[in-house]
Amino acid sequence: MADDYQDIGSEVVFPQEPSWSRLPETSISISRIITQYRATSQQIDQITADSPIAFRAGFQVVTKAEEYELLDFFNGRRGRNKRFFIAHPKTHFFLKSTSLNGSTALTCEPNRSNIQYQGYERIYVIMNTGDILSRRVTQVVYNSGTDDITVTISTPLDRDLTTLNHARIGRFLLARFDDDEMTQQIQSDTVSEIEFPFVELVNEYSEI
Repeated sequence: MADDYQDIGSEVVFPQEPSWSRLPETSISISRIITQYRATSQQIDQITADSPIAFRAGFQVVTKAEEYELLDFFNGRRGRNKRFFIAHPKTHFFLKSTSLNGSTALTCEPNRSNIQYQGYERIYVIMNTGDILSRRVTQVVYNSGTDDITVTISTPLDRDLTTLNHARIGRFLLARFDDDEMTQQIQSDTVSEIEFPFVELVNEYSEI
């Protein structure tokens, strides 16, 4: 078949998968105010309604063409100039049973995402063939009787999704480069690892 990108509008997708030779570093960006009262008491007020994900990841290139692709992508988006979707390098959902072609529901292992669900989440599915699917999540419900969650997606699947025919289900983040700095470790004439910082744009999903 082929890639099936849905629910990401006209935004481009970051062109490569992170290298797993060095684990990506990820964190949650939270803005807060700490108020110091007399004696030792403090009050912490969170001022960021939705906490964006920030992470750094390395990408290994083995040809000059791959190196140029990454550097050209970065150069055209410096200064937080343009946004894009990127596959966050973490498995977010573990499928528990088969979802057939045309289905809009995934039955997955519980992971508390029903509590964290905000309504703007996009997921990606990497098939064993290398194809990538993307969908917007419209609902996450915990089923206490079966101890699993039902993840409802906006657009029906265009193929069967089984527990064995895909590599990973993760989150597609709407992101920008977090700053204008990147690092490149050159290992040979053609092989190098390039690392970038990313930050999620939680307030811009509604524009897609």
